[in-house]
Amino acid sequence: MSLANTHGNSVHSAQEEVQELYQPDLAPPVELTPEELRFWRILVDCKSRNSWSETDLHALADLAKFYVQFENEKRILAEEGHIIQGPKGPMRNPRSAVVSSLRREQMSLHRYLQIDPTQNARPERKLVRGMKEIYNEIDGDEDGLLG
Repeated sequence: MSLANTHGNSVHSAQEEVQELYQPDLAPPVELTPEELRFWRILVDCKSRNSWSETDLHALADLAKFYVQFENEKRILAEEGHIIQGPKGPMRNPRSAVVSSLRREQMSLHRYLQIDPTQNARPERKLVRGMKEIYNEIDGDEDGLLG
């Protein structure tokens, strides 16, 4: 491969990346609650929009749902405690097993989707999303389009 071809590919990749930044956000393939959509937006920005297959998007929607379930179960477990009073005395809260199971499912989907749960969403997408929100607040633009 020649140097010129390598430079051409990197310029082309950079152009695609910039164009991708200003495209509308990917919509989930299934109905999600507002809470699930919050996780969806974070997760979908972990990789380039062109790298998601239709199957990946469905798995990503499932992962967003798992995050909401996990957070809810974890909150309830914190309120109830890990040890509860059972019919025969103190016992381990069964919700602990549910939280552990949801966590394993999350990790499995992270591996399948090849995303790192500790990695932040791509900063440039977050910047553009933030700018869109600011412009919408200033202009009162409800359709989500800049300009």
